[in-house]
Amino acid sequence: MNLYTALKSYVNGEIDYDPTRESDDDVLKIPVLRKEERERTVVNVFFSRPEFLSMFDNRNDYTNNTFYINNVFGNSYGYGHMFVDKYWAEEDFKEGYIFDSFDNENINKVKEIVRLTNIKLFSEIQNEDFWNIKSDIASFLYDKFEKEVDYIVGDYADEYDIALVAGLKDYLSQKFCGVLTKFKFVEVKCQLKYVTNVKNILKLYEKYERFDDDFLEMMNNIMKMEDLVLDEDLYDDYFDYFSWENFDKEGFNRSVENQLDKIIDAIEEDMDSGVLEKNNELQELMHKYDYKYNTWYSFPKQKQNTNSKFKILNIFAGKIIVEYSQASFETIEEFKMGYDDFLTFLFHPELFD
Repeated sequence: MNLYTALKSYVNGEIDYDPTRESDDDVLKIPVLRKEERERTVVNVFFSRPEFLSMFDNRNDYTNNTFYINNVFGNSYGYGHMFVDKYWAEEDFKEGYIFDSFDNENINKVKEIVRLTNIKLFSEIQNEDFWNIKSDIASFLYDKFEKEVDYIVGDYADEYDIALVAGLKDYLSQKFCGVLTKFKFVEVKCQLKYVTNVKNILKLYEKYERFDDDFLEMMNNIMKMEDLVLDEDLYDDYFDYFSWENFDKEGFNRSVENQLDKIIDAIEEDMDSGVLEKNNELQELMHKYDYKYNTWYSFPKQKQNTNSKFKILNIFAGKIIVEYSQASFETIEEFKMGYDDFLTFLFHPELFD
């Protein structure tokens, strides 16, 4: 016996047991059976969120909405990442967008790492706003500190996806509130509990002629006929679900701090104080002569009939790295020099021919 037949039999006095027992959906509950005016018997409708939303699922489309609905309201992350993964997070890191999730303390740690390992880039940070060159900073960190960055990227992907899922859950939890009132269901708690009566359910079966349907299937067909189904792909524009309120910045930054501290500790172990002092001396020499990185210069006492030029590429590990062109850029050589050798190079480049 299907649900419609059971409800009719109950109203006509042909059965005395709860007619909702004939439903496989297990969402209809009759608190008290009546012996008279049985059509007025109160029916409570208890939905789980996926059950409720399944009534609005356009099951003939090509979306994965059912997958998202079921997993968003599940109790585990057995499905892995729903929207973004580690590969996406790597690109977000390289572009520097990940720094938006860093607190001030960790931004300062990033600056310190750059100061210790890349004088050129640190000089750019001092001359420009950090955020204007964030992609250059991120790319440097990604290339030089692969292990620690890989951990940060993985944690970022986890936290960002969790925030997106939470945002989708908030969105779906509010969608369709009040929609069943037009079908004479009293909304007690949006999407979770409704009250109606046997007469109303029978009227719906008869109005829409869905006599063979179980309750949820009937309601889904009614939503389609009334053009009330979920007419969007929940995957499209999924970044709209993101909110920093759902992103665990405190927990993420603890993890980031741990990795950045590992980098700084390793740098300080590998770099004695003498190396840092040499880097600073070379940087001061650049400032004295007003030299910038990646710019071709003539030598201080250059004769007019020579075309030799030099360009400073970087300062690293106590050495200044320069490119040297002897004649109109026909040949370019690269040299790594300490402070004294660089001074000699500036005033006697011919010794390097």
